[in-house]
Amino acid sequence: MTLAVMLMLATATYSYSQVGGAKNEASASAGTESGSQKGPANAQAESYEASREHLQRARESLRQAKDEAEQGLQKQLQRAQEQLDALSKRLEEAATSAKTTALATARKMEQEISLRARRMEARALLLAARAKTSLAVREAAKNNFARADKNLADATDLLRRARAALVDDHTYDYELDDMKVALADATKAIKAHAEDARQKIEKAATQAELLVSSLEVNEQKAYIEGR
Repeated sequence: MTLAVMLMLATATYSYSQVGGAKNEASASAGTESGSQKGPANAQAESYEASREHLQRARESLRQAKDEAEQGLQKQLQRAQEQLDALSKRLEEAATSAKTTALATARKMEQEISLRARRMEARALLLAARAKTSLAVREAAKNNFARADKNLADATDLLRRARAALVDDHTYDYELDDMKVALADATKAIKAHAEDARQKIEKAATQAELLVSSLEVNEQKAYIEGR
């Protein structure tokens, strides 16, 4: 093979590798661009689906609470149900409009819906916990300490789940801590058959009431502001 032919082959090989590399880079670039375009949309869709799940769990908790709640709590449960239905409608509207809304605006809307959905689930769980404390008060008044203890244990678990639903939302940390302490004190009093057990349970019920009211007010504010 002559030197001239060898040079021609080397040049052709180099040119081919350059063209192939350019094509690969272009393909990778196109893939990255496509991924970056699909990424935010997929993330928003997943977030809205998670919010739907929060609201579904809230519905289940409200149904549970309605079966056990005293008359005085029924009005709060009804208001919670009405706000939950309104939030579900807002979620679907936001999910639909996200496809034609500017990315920053759609992202803000999705985050606000997510926060409200998590708070709604927490509120429903706390209403269920409030119903359990009312049952515990009645059982304690009849000296049915075992049943009262079971209701308090259920209320404590519902509180734990409410805190988990809020995840990194620390707005209600102090109120949640107060309720946790009140439930622990009530449980201790029930186990000891203490004379002030009923008062301890009523204190836990009051803490639950304060939390539920605060969550209700904030949801109503969000609704009025059209968030």
